[in-house]
Amino acid sequence: MPQPRALRILQVAENCSPSIGGLEVYLDGLCEHLQSMGAQVTLVGTRMLESDAVPNKAYRVVFGAKGWAQRRQLLKSADVVHLHYFDYGWLLLAKAMSKKVVFMFHSTAALCPKGAAFNGQERCEYWSHWKQCPGCIMQDEPVIKALTKYFSFPIKRWLIHCVDATVAFSAFTLNEFRLPRVNLITHGFDLSQHEAGSQKRDSVVFLGRFMPEKGYAVLLKALALCHAKGHVLKLVLAGDGEYRQQVENLVQQLGLAAHVEFRGFVQGADKIACLQQATAVVIPSLWPETFGFVAIEAMACGAPVIASDMGGLLETAGQAGFVFPAGNAEALAEKLIQVHTDEALWQRMHEEGLALAANINTEESVARQYLDLYQEVYQRRN
Repeated sequence: MPQPRALRILQVAENCSPSIGGLEVYLDGLCEHLQSMGAQVTLVGTRMLESDAVPNKAYRVVFGAKGWAQRRQLLKSADVVHLHYFDYGWLLLAKAMSKKVVFMFHSTAALCPKGAAFNGQERCEYWSHWKQCPGCIMQDEPVIKALTKYFSFPIKRWLIHCVDATVAFSAFTLNEFRLPRVNLITHGFDLSQHEAGSQKRDSVVFLGRFMPEKGYAVLLKALALCHAKGHVLKLVLAGDGEYRQQVENLVQQLGLAAHVEFRGFVQGADKIACLQQATAVVIPSLWPETFGFVAIEAMACGAPVIASDMGGLLETAGQAGFVFPAGNAEALAEKLIQVHTDEALWQRMHEEGLALAANINTEESVARQYLDLYQEVYQRRN
């Protein structure tokens, strides 16, 4: 008997490797494992350029694909399309071609017309969000653009009901996004290279992009408060981004230049070493993170995690780390001082974090769940 044809899966995301971030790492691992399980995988990075060429992958990678003809060709050779962000063109064309579509929100765009429910405590209902939402990080966005996003929001919510399945990857996204035909598949991690550091260190680590919503200003102010109370800590900023100059300016204004190291984006062994050498890894996000990749990686390296009480961070850091009210530099400083001065506390958080990370789903087990979902969706009648 002839062997059944391999399932052809088209993954569509805005960014992918070599772009650095939790989503990009997750996608690379997912595609690698799906391919090893016999599927034929193509990953499209719609915002990527051909000049971003990456080393050969086990799966096919396409950058750009903005023209209708190229999109149609890619869709034509796919059995299942997995959209990792909302795009009218991809979604409508896929359904017009009778393709099975799996959809996933990776950000709070499902909660808020502007993609940033800043306070994270309730669903955004403000009709003039960009002016009235308390502390909104998007208040400076042009009104026309904000209005466009606002009025397109219900259309997007309606169109989501056209897809064949949706995926939530945390209790936060499951409960808050309220997606139709939803399946809960939590993220998986390859932590085989992550090992605990040998001893407590004196550096606090921030790992991520320099964006206001990531809360770097809160962390720097908390560090200054620690110093004012006699607890001199070193801060390693392992990241970069378009707000690099603003970060450098704030470091100078707070008199922290001698105590802050800008290390740039770190990957692989450099990232692991950075986490292993941390007294604590701080995730001071000002908007609800949907999961918490950095928290899991830090715990796998034995580093205590201190995170804001936003979104999915409560599920990860909240189990074996400290959480503090988002935006509260005083509360963060208090947590930093506790972890820095209390050896027994540091050791307990170190051990509990390692135990939590050891029980996280593997990338392979998660890829198997996705493959089962894709096969179920593909075999489903229209």
